[in-house]
Amino acid sequence: MTDRLNNLLRELKYLWLTPVGFFYCLFMNLLLLLIGVNDGSGAVRDQALSEMFSNQEWMLLLLNLVIAPILEELLFRKLLYQKLFREKLGVRVLFSALVSAAVFAVLHLNVPQGIYAFFLGLVLCETLEHTGSLAAAVFVHAAANLFTILVNRYEALNEFLYTLRIPAMIAGLLIFLLALGLFYQVYAPERLRFLKKNRE
Repeated sequence: MTDRLNNLLRELKYLWLTPVGFFYCLFMNLLLLLIGVNDGSGAVRDQALSEMFSNQEWMLLLLNLVIAPILEELLFRKLLYQKLFREKLGVRVLFSALVSAAVFAVLHLNVPQGIYAFFLGLVLCETLEHTGSLAAAVFVHAAANLFTILVNRYEALNEFLYTLRIPAMIAGLLIFLLALGLFYQVYAPERLRFLKKNRE
């Protein structure tokens, strides 16, 4: 029991990575809107889920913030990216990340969301690759979903971001890059030491 609690607490330390997902979502959605790719329709599956659980908001939150991030990270990052491509087939990191991100994108069944999901998939592969923690990727994914929920739920926030889309996009990009830079500062040296040790 103590070991499980320690493992859980160890995984919770990755909660600080949530700004990576949150501000990626802010930046990318506004970028797609500015270049005319995003029509605001959202993913087909998200629309279907919203209709299915329209009177059960708690269920939508549970699906988007817990169930979907866990299941999608298990499927696309853990099984497809890490277990199949990296370990079983021995494929290079970049190619593995590109293929798993492409499959993740296609399954969003919508071009704007597919583009968004493709680059998010790359960020999530990088998160898993450098931390070695599926929980870290789940937290980043859930944070990205949280931003989408907030924008869809609160019309005032949506209008505010639309009105200030260029400054908001730049701010989102800067905070995303700052969080990503901090991520590399923390995990890149550790990852490099691990790779060096394994080569010896």
